[in-house]
Order: sequence, then C-alpha cells, then structure tokens
Amino acid sequence: MCSSDLSKIEKSADLVKGLSDRIGFDIASQIRSDPQSVGPKYRNVVLRCTSCTNQAECAQLQASNDHLDRAPDYCLNRDTFDSGAI
Repeated sequence: MCSSDLSKIEKSADLVKGLSDRIGFDIASQIRSDPQSVGPKYRNVVLRCTSCTNQAECAQLQASNDHLDRAPDYCLNRDTFDSGAI
C-alpha cells in the first residue's frame, strides 16, 4: 500500500469520526463493547468513505457545523449512521 492510500484512509477515518461526533453516533463505545465484531465493521465504514466522491463537501460541512441532525444525503454510510449501530 502506498502512502497516498494510507493518507486517503486516514482522511476518511477523520471524516467518519467527525461526522459521527456531529450526529451523536458514539463509535468508540460500540467498538469498546465488542471489538471483535464491531472493529471489522468500523473498518468497512472507513473504507466505504474512501470511495466517496464528496469528501471535500463533507469536510466543508463539518468545518461549518458543530452539530448535525443526520449524515448528509450523499454519505455512503448514511444508512449505518441512521441505524444507530455499526
């Protein structure tokens, strides 16, 4: 894996965390409660984010909002966030 791939994954992990914080979706407690099951699901959420073509819009949305009611329509993880569980 090249450094640009790792950078994209890191950026996506930051976007996922930022969005989850803004909508009140506590990923960390879900992972702590069942790391063996939830950890791989979290990885899939981050990897799904890497394929999003709206990352710049997501970053802008997060930069201008401390709170959001839900993930934006374009979010590839919106269904996951709406479900309340990874």
